[in-house]
Amino acid sequence: MTTGLTPALVVVDSRNIFHQTASATGYRERPVVDGVIDAMHDYGFEALEVHVGLALPRARDAVTLSEAKRVNELFRDSIEANPQGKVLLGELHLKQKARGQVVAEEKQVDVACAVDICRHANLIARHESRFKAIVVLSQDTDLSPALRYAQEIHVPVIVGAHERVEYRGFPHLLLTERSFRKIAGISAPLIGHALRHAVATSVIGPDRWGDWELVAWDATRERWLVKDANGLLGVLRSDHASLTGKPSPGDVLRLRVAGADFGRRGNDFPLVTCTPKGVHPGHDHRTRYERRVVAGRRGINEVILDRPVHAKSRLDYPPGGVLAGAELLIDCGEPLRPVVVGPLELPTNRDLCQACPFSVTTIQQTSPTTTAATSRTHGRVVISHSAGTPPELGVRYAAVLVNEKRVAKLISSVLP
Repeated sequence: MTTGLTPALVVVDSRNIFHQTASATGYRERPVVDGVIDAMHDYGFEALEVHVGLALPRARDAVTLSEAKRVNELFRDSIEANPQGKVLLGELHLKQKARGQVVAEEKQVDVACAVDICRHANLIARHESRFKAIVVLSQDTDLSPALRYAQEIHVPVIVGAHERVEYRGFPHLLLTERSFRKIAGISAPLIGHALRHAVATSVIGPDRWGDWELVAWDATRERWLVKDANGLLGVLRSDHASLTGKPSPGDVLRLRVAGADFGRRGNDFPLVTCTPKGVHPGHDHRTRYERRVVAGRRGINEVILDRPVHAKSRLDYPPGGVLAGAELLIDCGEPLRPVVVGPLELPTNRDLCQACPFSVTTIQQTSPTTTAATSRTHGRVVISHSAGTPPELGVRYAAVLVNEKRVAKLISSVLP
């Protein structure tokens, strides 16, 4: 056990974290046990065990879902091969939707995770466990009853996710790009904020043709994923791909960047949109983008702009990646819903760019909205907070730096 870390059980909803990883990094990858353990160190937890919820097809659907069965069995085996890993197994069911399409749905995984939380909460409450806390990596509110039960019997339980958990009434920690890079074991050259930066600069750059490799079909975006030699990720619409014949992974196409793609829902991680020769847009895609400077952060998942864009002065943006004074590129294709593509410049300090969380111990309150603190990784900093809600003296938190003057914002509630 590492000195100074809280021994914990980590319960992971793998499908939920899979989608959150894509939102934070741009890559759709599954969690790995050693990666979860490494990520939890940043928040002061020693993950003694990692229990991962996943689903395998039930017997009657095994043939139809044979590929999902193969992939998930390999995933299960990788977890069980780690002495600190354990699988919480549910089922995949084929379901027919109202419009006739057939989809696979997970069943029982949430229940398996909830039962696991309650079982270990009882053991901790009776002092029959080596764990001192339970960390739940999921954004799913279906686990709320189990979390409330753990609280009722006075067991520390903390919920970790990319966003929104800070508003749900449970002790929380916000997972950053750095967290998901570790959780999923991603080592690509462009990840998270660096990928957003590459997308932003490519979108408004001069037209140029380049070689792009077809990576895979992304069913969520309903597009082919493509990648260039520098690691920049993009999408190619299926009708465009058909112009080159029947595409397959590994094919190399001559493409150019023609905007940013936010997925079908309009809020997925931004990737570039690529078009092949013979496709001539009727307008310059660069006219839909505007630049704004970051004046600061009101909330950790929100930036304040130096001047409004279509009456919006605050826009969503995840922790890290931009500091006050940095320039952002904003997609204004939908005037009532402008959305940040990414920064046009990155912090020179890589720790800031990666939004490395650190635990802090408060020293003194210096004003109604700032408190001096010390960090084991960043030394003396100033914690920015709402008036009347300063960090508690002598208590550990996690925080990230938000400007060059060593001002930080909390990304967790009180840590055990």
